[in-house]
Amino acid sequence: MNQLFQEIPWADLPQTFQEAMWVTFRLDLRFIWIDSLCICQDDTEDWRREGSRMDTIYSDAYLALAASVSGSANQGLFVNSPLTTSRVLQWQHRFQAYDFHARAHARHERLDARGMPILERAWVFQERVLSTRTVHFTTTELLWECFEASTCECSALPEFIPDSRRKDKQVLEDGGLAKATWHDFVQEYSTKQLTHEKDNFPALQGLMRRIYCSRDDEYYAGLWRNTIHQDLLWCAVNYTRTGRPMQWRAPSWSWASVVGGVSWPVLRQQEWYADTLIKWIDTVPIGGNEFGELGGGSLLLSGHCAQASLNHHTHVDAQGVSFSVFSLSLGDDHEREAKSLLCELDYNITLPEHDSPRPTSPLISQKGSVSPGCNAACRHGNNSVPVASYENVLVMRITPDIYLAFKYVRGSRRDFKRFAIAFADARDGDAQYFDANTRDVLVV
Repeated sequence: MNQLFQEIPWADLPQTFQEAMWVTFRLDLRFIWIDSLCICQDDTEDWRREGSRMDTIYSDAYLALAASVSGSANQGLFVNSPLTTSRVLQWQHRFQAYDFHARAHARHERLDARGMPILERAWVFQERVLSTRTVHFTTTELLWECFEASTCECSALPEFIPDSRRKDKQVLEDGGLAKATWHDFVQEYSTKQLTHEKDNFPALQGLMRRIYCSRDDEYYAGLWRNTIHQDLLWCAVNYTRTGRPMQWRAPSWSWASVVGGVSWPVLRQQEWYADTLIKWIDTVPIGGNEFGELGGGSLLLSGHCAQASLNHHTHVDAQGVSFSVFSLSLGDDHEREAKSLLCELDYNITLPEHDSPRPTSPLISQKGSVSPGCNAACRHGNNSVPVASYENVLVMRITPDIYLAFKYVRGSRRDFKRFAIAFADARDGDAQYFDANTRDVLVV
């Protein structure tokens, strides 16, 4: 390590680093930041210290260089273009013949993670948002992104990422707009790939810190105090592709508690019940950085609750394709009056091994809304199978038609973990299933 502080042999540098330094030199710039060179890779404290500065490192940089089609640091910035064929056009002027070599406009159909692997990386997400200017080195040409425009060498770029950088500029400078677009950031970020799952918050902390500085608010595990009521109502995009991380990284009420894409599809102007309160919320940061890794977190909710059981149904659509549907059943299993809530799981769970019957009536009319026949189709009896270890769960009413579902933490009768969000038609009426008095629920 001491020798590296003195010098780094040029031959020891990966090709991408060498070419990035060459571009920096040609731009007449004196300094370059490369994460793996400027941060001690095996020093946790240095990682946390430098990681907390990412907002200024990238936002203050003159230019960001993106090896957008390279799969590793050894593949370089520059790649040979597949567009090797060109047309030779002859032109004469004043008895002098000239040859013009021209090529067709580049094709731009692979300007996404498939054609630009770097866009799949979670760490790159905030670097791209925070950078004022970015040059993407691709197989066909250079692409340019800044807060004002996106363009390319052939000038035929339709829409790289429509209006994204202009939107980013507004978000980073206007705290009011940031409240409305934080969910958009999280939805995109949650689909990105991390080598280490515990880096979920560290890889986003620069952006979170920048937004924090632009708004009068408090931050808790990826949620904001002023919009906590909406932030809590996240859903897994596809629970079958979503799971808990191998190592704990966030409390269950945070979107970061699952590995996979999340969204807020039911966010209209949802009004919380007056009796549903957030009494307190707390997180325990590691290393003193509230935007970085967490060691713990808890949320105390108070509201009207009901005991329920989770049930699994196999539904068959008009084309004969079967898929799973989950519901939460309130009331006595043997009572015809039992009410069911359409349920969206936060993560994949183990289903009953035996096949379940297939209801024929439609359960869902659209994401987040319940079709008129749902209550009948989702009832207990011949149409559903209880899910093991989820027979005694707790449901809390959050809005007139949205509920959060919790299960006891193993070995505790006090702490709960969120495992699902549920929906019902507010017109159905379900007051008789919920406790008359409010109940405090500690969610970890």
